[in-house]
Amino acid sequence: MKAAQIHGPKNISYDTVPDPAIRDDRDMILKVTATAICGSDLHMYSGGIPQVRPMVMSHEFMGIVEECTAVPGIRGFDAGKGVKGRKRHLLVDILGWLMAVVVTAASVQDRDGARRSVVERTFGWLNHSRRLSKSHERLTRTDETWIYIAMTRLMLNRLV
Repeated sequence: MKAAQIHGPKNISYDTVPDPAIRDDRDMILKVTATAICGSDLHMYSGGIPQVRPMVMSHEFMGIVEECTAVPGIRGFDAGKGVKGRKRHLLVDILGWLMAVVVTAASVQDRDGARRSVVERTFGWLNHSRRLSKSHERLTRTDETWIYIAMTRLMLNRLV
């Protein structure tokens, strides 16, 4: 692939560099669609930050995910709902405030609750938290912690 490489102060060239490869279970490969020069790039260009080898410029970019590793951890599939991944099971009071949360594989079956509409409303509130739109966490207890954080924020906003 081609990339802008800085070889030293005020020395930039458009070079062929090795294609990226996934080396870790948290890596992904992006097809870069837009990029910008960062302040640290300017410091390298001016010689303010010494470098020992040529470096690809710009780490401020966005793009399309071309390849990524699967998020490890507990996963499953619920054929009835067509859900794969994880499920979030909530215990809430009659106002919808969170009392307990358990994140399990999607293959764990739901149990019908008496106040299903209250739980659905709570899930709706949680969907306002961008971090909870999809499960990217390795551990289920990390998912549970983010749900507690989102509900704490919601409750504090309601108090003021």
